[in-house]
Amino acid sequence: SADFISRVREAGKNGNGSSVVSVILDGENAWEYYATGSCRPFLTDLFSALAKSDIATRTCASLSQGGNGGESPLPHLSPGSWINANFDIWIGHSEDNAGWDAVQTVRKAVESMPAGDARDHAARLLRITEGSDWYWWFGDDHSSMDDPMFDRLFRENLMAICKLAGVPAPTEILYPIKKGQGVLEAKPPTERFTPTIDGRIRPFYEWLGAARIDVSFMAGAMHKAIYYLDELYWGFDETNMYVCLELSDVPDGAGVQLHFRTDREDVDVHLSMDPLVRHGTVKGVGRECTVLAARGDVLEAAIPLEILGAAAGTRLLLSIMIMSGGMEIERWPVGKHLEIVVPDPAFYSSQWMV
Repeated sequence: SADFISRVREAGKNGNGSSVVSVILDGENAWEYYATGSCRPFLTDLFSALAKSDIATRTCASLSQGGNGGESPLPHLSPGSWINANFDIWIGHSEDNAGWDAVQTVRKAVESMPAGDARDHAARLLRITEGSDWYWWFGDDHSSMDDPMFDRLFRENLMAICKLAGVPAPTEILYPIKKGQGVLEAKPPTERFTPTIDGRIRPFYEWLGAARIDVSFMAGAMHKAIYYLDELYWGFDETNMYVCLELSDVPDGAGVQLHFRTDREDVDVHLSMDPLVRHGTVKGVGRECTVLAARGDVLEAAIPLEILGAAAGTRLLLSIMIMSGGMEIERWPVGKHLEIVVPDPAFYSSQWMV
């Protein structure tokens, strides 16, 4: 709180006489980085310190109303966006544009309605569809498992407006705007191997035959500056699937959930980041069981193929979630699944090279 107040004072030095320093935050984004997981201690200290200071606080623009004759026009007004200083998240992508085009089409129907309760209701629904969060999800910037639900709710509001206006719904809002989840393909492992599950890659060639992905920047539900999963390795021997995760800056108490979608059912493997915990918990096979796992320099796990209901040729769809306090704070791949096929012996014989 002392640092915050000093920054406010520094920002106000450039004014003549009294200065107004605006502190503008977007919802919850600032609070996820507090070590305790809660902003309450910080806000309590801040408000107490402000109450004892000579800084006048307001929750609206009333402090700057009226003016003192010292105002001057702004030579330039920058985009009010905390992401890349532009509005690309909300406009420009074909899905964003399709959403805005649909709103504009329906707006014309509202404007032609006679005054009354129906028009007032339609106008309220129209304002809902103009909310920026709809367009946060359109395009390839962000995605979640709830994309189909958000898309449907957006279009249902537009269709409800058309019903109130007594006009047919435009064809473009009868079908989903958001493209469905895709499947991410990756290079398969080149040989069978059985690593030691100890949280370390030793010797260096222990995972040499594994499939590997360098996880590049991929945003999920929130646009963040920190991403926790760096690299992913996986491979097989006759009885197990092996997974190795390289992670960084993971919050204390967080864990990893591996979500497998198989032909038989969905299986979740929960892995602890605690170096003292040497196992993971499996849910979704009609019972709970454990698998061998270890956290050290890396996070490793051995998952029996029997638990996954997988044999040679089985297609597995994998999603990886970083969980903290029961909440998902990162997902990879975003808006997709990683497709993994369990190789058969003939496959490995075709991978040799000189």
